Amino acid sequence: MPPTPLTTPGVQGTEGPPAAPAGTKMADLLTPTKDDPKDPYVHFGNVAVERGLKDDWVKAQSYLGKSNEAVNSLYDLEHGKKELKVDKINDGNDRYNPHDNKIYWDPNSAMVNADGSKQTAANGLLHEQGHATEFKNHEDRYLKQRTEANMRYNNAEEQRNITWETKYSKELGEGTRQDHGGTPFNAKGPTSLDPVDHALTDPAQLRAAINGERGGMTNHGYNAPPEPGAGADAIVKWDGKPHSGPVVHVDGSTVAQYVADNKGGGQYQVYDVAKDLGGKMPPENQPRLSIDAHGNFGAKAVEHDAAVGVGGR
Repeated sequence: MPPTPLTTPGVQGTEGPPAAPAGTKMADLLTPTKDDPKDPYVHFGNVAVERGLKDDWVKAQSYLGKSNEAVNSLYDLEHGKKELKVDKINDGNDRYNPHDNKIYWDPNSAMVNADGSKQTAANGLLHEQGHATEFKNHEDRYLKQRTEANMRYNNAEEQRNITWETKYSKELGEGTRQDHGGTPFNAKGPTSLDPVDHALTDPAQLRAAINGERGGMTNHGYNAPPEPGAGADAIVKWDGKPHSGPVVHVDGSTVAQYVADNKGGGQYQVYDVAKDLGGKMPPENQPRLSIDAHGNFGAKAVEHDAAVGVGGR
């Protein structure tokens, strides 16, 4: 069996949904066409939103209206021949299911990208709408590209959708990503990038989160830092000293940096982003990222650590 490629060449459909009629505004699409209190869904054309999700959905769509791509997407779905349902979830596992033509969306699940930038939960909603639009308009292409595996995006359909996602993310002024990765975190609302969770301190949760990020990096074709050691000192709070080494995102307010020693091992230093790093998320996938004694980070390695950093990809 040939190795799974990093990306899929010749991906089709990256232009996104068809254009809405000239002059269409997002506000034109946010008046319910059917709102029966006995119905568990509020209807916006052929988009049915779970009643308890309506306010967050409207808030997200209003925000997304800064992008013409979002207006095109919602107009196309509202005028589809088949009803699309949007259900609320609370576990951050946003997804689109073509079998029941339903989006499952967590309105508080924002995401940190590999470069340290962030995306709102509203952005995640539009990403899932991208899958729904592709299935609606190009079912055969959707099904075909979903089966074409690659490492960086998981499959060609995700590569297509994230290529389009990059376009509207730039219009919204949000972060962009170059893979189907990212670390979800609980935010203060569908359009917020502010985390509501505090820095993780539970050792078991930290270990699980670090290993989860390591696995994701490996699956997407990047060099991941080593697994945390078994000892109690394998994952420790930042000691306030300068270090260099690769970083993994633990959640929206915590990062862990692998610091190698001169004996072939090392430990993870855990940083509270707000307190230790001035609120800035450092990027992953940089094997010799330096963090100085003031919490500033950059590409220049700390001199005494440079020789023992993990190799580049």
